[in-house]
Amino acid sequence: MKNLPNVLTVFRIILVPIFVWAFLGLGSLPIACGIYILAGATDLLDGYIARKYNLITKLGTVLDPLADKLLQLTATATLAISGLHFMWAVFGILLIKEVLMVIGGAVLYKKGVVMPAVWYGKVYSAYLFVVVLVVILWRDVLSRGVEIGLVASAIVIGILAGVGYWVKFNKLKE
Repeated sequence: MKNLPNVLTVFRIILVPIFVWAFLGLGSLPIACGIYILAGATDLLDGYIARKYNLITKLGTVLDPLADKLLQLTATATLAISGLHFMWAVFGILLIKEVLMVIGGAVLYKKGVVMPAVWYGKVYSAYLFVVVLVVILWRDVLSRGVEIGLVASAIVIGILAGVGYWVKFNKLKE
């Protein structure tokens, strides 16, 4: 694989189980946080390089969102497993949204249409990344109410992004 953005994406996928091991296995929040930030940085970097140098590939268009969703789902599940049980709500919303998007994408693909990424999906991904990072970094300092407020806002933004994708899906489906 000679395409740097694809290499970075595969690296991000490899970081996912390492994040879980650092968080749950080692119990090291600083190491887990560093891995999480590194994974987020590779996401920004691979997209920038792919667009700037016209290195967008079919493999990358499949692997990049897969890597993003693996990181998001794993991070929210890991936080829930570690005792922040309200994170299961984010995990559930995210999982339902992604399953529906895969189904919708398959329907559109059969019609020869590809569902593009949209700004509100990127906003949700970035917001969820920050919420998870804040909860990891300051979970011993934040009150439960603040944590739940952050998570609730992520759920609302996730639902709104899902609705936006549903509207776009219905327009593309016609």
